[in-house]
Amino acid sequence: MSVSRTDAATVLKTILTTFNSYVCPGHPSPDADDLDVICDGTCMWTTAQKFGQAKTWAEIDATPTLYDHTQGEVSKGNWSIAWEGNAPDEWVFSEKLTENVRETTGGRVFIEPINTCILGVYPR
Repeated sequence: MSVSRTDAATVLKTILTTFNSYVCPGHPSPDADDLDVICDGTCMWTTAQKFGQAKTWAEIDATPTLYDHTQGEVSKGNWSIAWEGNAPDEWVFSEKLTENVRETTGGRVFIEPINTCILGVYPR
């Protein structure tokens, strides 16, 4: 069993929305009627979804980066997501992130810290 690229991308987007204040410069959300509503982090989606080697060092620092099994310490069919630069301390241990990933993937995906800056993405 493996995790689809679509589900891996969903986990990546969930990281952006869970830790929006770390990836977004703080502008109001363009979709909000109330301009005091801060962006949900998806303003950085175009940068975040670039596959690992396609990102510049600045982009790697600014957003989490998705890697297939050839880059991370995961087996074939699984993914890893690395984020060091602007990341919150120990973001991979966030219970809120775990809860949000379970919700956004319909329970199909399990995440697990590999270390303090790399998250493993596995099928449930």
